[in-house]
Amino acid sequence: MSIFDLTFLGIGSMLGMGVYIMCGNLATTVGPAMIISFILAGIAATLSALCYAEFAGRAPGTGSAYCYCYITVGEFMAFVLGWNLALEFVIGTACLARGLSGYLDSIADGKMSEYMKEQLPIGVDVLSPYPDFLAFVIMVVFTCLVSVGVKESTIVNNILVVINLITIVVVIVSGFIKADIDNWSIVKTSLPEHFKHVDIGNGGFAPYGFSSILEGAATCFYAYTGFDTVATTGGEANNPQRAIPIALMLSMSIGILAYTCVSATFTLMWPFYDQVSWDFFLCYSIVGSIFGMARVVYSIAHDGLLCTPLGKVNKRTQTPLNATMVAGVLTGVIAIIFDADQLISMTSIGTLMAYSMVGVCVLILRYLITP
Repeated sequence: MSIFDLTFLGIGSMLGMGVYIMCGNLATTVGPAMIISFILAGIAATLSALCYAEFAGRAPGTGSAYCYCYITVGEFMAFVLGWNLALEFVIGTACLARGLSGYLDSIADGKMSEYMKEQLPIGVDVLSPYPDFLAFVIMVVFTCLVSVGVKESTIVNNILVVINLITIVVVIVSGFIKADIDNWSIVKTSLPEHFKHVDIGNGGFAPYGFSSILEGAATCFYAYTGFDTVATTGGEANNPQRAIPIALMLSMSIGILAYTCVSATFTLMWPFYDQVSWDFFLCYSIVGSIFGMARVVYSIAHDGLLCTPLGKVNKRTQTPLNATMVAGVLTGVIAIIFDADQLISMTSIGTLMAYSMVGVCVLILRYLITP
């Protein structure tokens, strides 16, 4: 994989939930000031990406944070972190599958979900109202796509990312042409009659105050979490010591620019209290998520900490086929029974631990291991 491929893998993993779902949702809770939230979250995510970049330059290998933790603090902590990292990818990918399934269901006027609720209701508070078999099918399809080969799945991912970037650019340009700066200074008295009941805080650019900006930044951080997929490709990258750090910084820069421009566009061309979200372009994010998830599982198994067959590379496809299929099917099962909101909440557990441990491992590498 070239720098171009790695960069597009990172972009594909990041520009999904944030652009098409999170921007619309945050606009109603933070207001136009969500631009600042995305910038703050981007700065924090870039600091984490720099830690990954340093490790990728010093010790490139498949497995990302798991690999970095293994060589600095040992097998036990690496095993715990590896499972948390796998949890992040599995739950995050299941969330994307549920989101895409929900979008396809909405095209059919919700008939699929209504039928499943009537025929197979789950009736458990912590689970989905119905088993989402469509999400499972989506996971199987994309898992098979990634299993075909690195080159083939990379080509598909690159095509999807190009389509997505073109879409984002069209939205930004169109939005700025129709921009109305007055949408950043809305007050209660200027609301249309049918929106008089809506709480818009103090109005203006930051209607809900500085605290909402910080809360929004914490939420926005999730939008950038896909960058670590790039760090899982040490085994497939050309000159990984150089390619992975460059790709990490390029994908982060493009991600911050895209989120900032899109959030500005959304709130300039339409009032922040009346936003909607789009779900269709989640499909290319699924490709990147499955790609990274399989490499983490493969790396753990290759070190003898999981079933040996999961740590083998298929001779024909030159991919960790067993790890990809098992991880994909497991993710599909989770997507069947859990709701998207619950999956998003669970994803933060693995993400927080992974990023924190990589930061700690960088300090250990610099001051305790490296002379």
